[in-house]
Amino acid sequence: MKKTTLFLSLFLGMALFQLQAQNISRSNADDMPGAVSTLAASPAISKILPRQNPQRPTSGANVQRLPSIIFTSCPSNITVDAEAGTCAATVTYPEPTTDAPCTPAGGPELNLPTPFNTNNGQRGIMFDITATNEITIERFDCNLYSGTTANYEIYYKAGTHVGFENDGAAWTKVGPTVSITSLGNNVATPIPIDVDVVIPAGQRYAFYITNDFGGGTNYTDGTAVGNLLASDANLSVYEGVGKSYPFGLTFTVRNFNGIIYYREGGCAATITQTMGLGSGASFPVGTTTETYVADDGAGNTATCSFTVTVEDNEAPNALCQNLTVQLNAGGAAAITVNDVDGGSTDNCGIASLNVAPNSFDCGDVATTPPPTDLFISEYIEGSSDNKALEIFNGTGASVDLSDYELFISRNGGSTTSVIALSGTLANGDVFVIANPGANSSILAVADATANNIDFTGDDAIALRLVGGGANVDIFGRIGQDPGSAWTGGGLSTQNQTLRRKSTVTSGITTNP
Repeated sequence: MKKTTLFLSLFLGMALFQLQAQNISRSNADDMPGAVSTLAASPAISKILPRQNPQRPTSGANVQRLPSIIFTSCPSNITVDAEAGTCAATVTYPEPTTDAPCTPAGGPELNLPTPFNTNNGQRGIMFDITATNEITIERFDCNLYSGTTANYEIYYKAGTHVGFENDGAAWTKVGPTVSITSLGNNVATPIPIDVDVVIPAGQRYAFYITNDFGGGTNYTDGTAVGNLLASDANLSVYEGVGKSYPFGLTFTVRNFNGIIYYREGGCAATITQTMGLGSGASFPVGTTTETYVADDGAGNTATCSFTVTVEDNEAPNALCQNLTVQLNAGGAAAITVNDVDGGSTDNCGIASLNVAPNSFDCGDVATTPPPTDLFISEYIEGSSDNKALEIFNGTGASVDLSDYELFISRNGGSTTSVIALSGTLANGDVFVIANPGANSSILAVADATANNIDFTGDDAIALRLVGGGANVDIFGRIGQDPGSAWTGGGLSTQNQTLRRKSTVTSGITTNP
């Protein structure tokens, strides 16, 4: 009877002690210095919650590579327009990535501890690890709030955590969410989540260990995010930040209290581009097939293929020149494309040029019809202010110039001017308008002057009906900036005096 009483007393004492331990924790589990519970694990609690330290086999029947490797991301087919004035386009796409499912690398399990000297805590801790040699991170032990049980999660991402502290979409969760009971403050509590993240040599990866609202993660105030916290021959761990759950408030600077378990080597796949051009390259017009092959080094491969199509949607620029054909003694003549081509261009090169009709006989001979409207008969674009335009009236009757205006479009239309005209222009006569700063020989024949007669070789000019009406004649191309001048047939619109041929009887009424 005494023995039974002693056993019940001991059992009740242990149960009471455990219950008290579960209720002793930080107030509100906030990141507040000095809020750490001083309760330490007793032998009784250690027996109730034995420390788990699973070891993985490194060889034998239990170590197997899964039979496949997959691309976790492979770009979709891409279609873009060629860049203006070119026959190609620069195309940037996200690099394909793989998941090489396999057991961690062989060899003994190694570990790197950080100091267990907590003076602060929150729901989670976020920090970076760099690999000197390729390693596989297997699992973690952590310093958890004493007397608490909570659900724990582990996340990781390639690259640093800095700048991604609140971006949950940038992180990948590893393994399941697990319920863990703390072994006490400043005591290593295993987190039984298989991490199996391979860090290639020289690469930096970030990890985020956190729990829900039932527990907390002990850590220590640090000095600067990114400062070295601990290292060995294979890896280095750096000072990071504390976090509220999940991806919530950030507390800097905080140091991870825990142990990092890893093995040397890993199963990261090698990705090789076997066809096509790399991201950021200049792709020609047409379809280019991009192919990537992933190899995990164990005989498993995967292929990612997609196409990049560059379309040429820019119309060619057809420029023609007037031509007078002389019939031979037999009353026939023929012309070629080169006879009328005035410098046609296309961003991808001209595939073909055709001219029709290309043969003539006596039936094609015709008298020159009289002009039906005014047109620009001379263009003077000299240095400084030596600028002038000549307008010809060959309609057979006098014309009231107030029905017309000059429109000047500079540099593709960045600035424009409208110049009103006045007076009467007799049939067979010309009207000259010049810049008032032109030389005396130009001003001597000018009928009017205007400061806006200040065009250069890359400015378009239109003679049109007053009030922005229909175009009567166009010089250049409205809305286009050719750079410094339009050229064609050996001529240029810069620093030139250009006169209309005597055979011309009408202006250009449609913007070329």
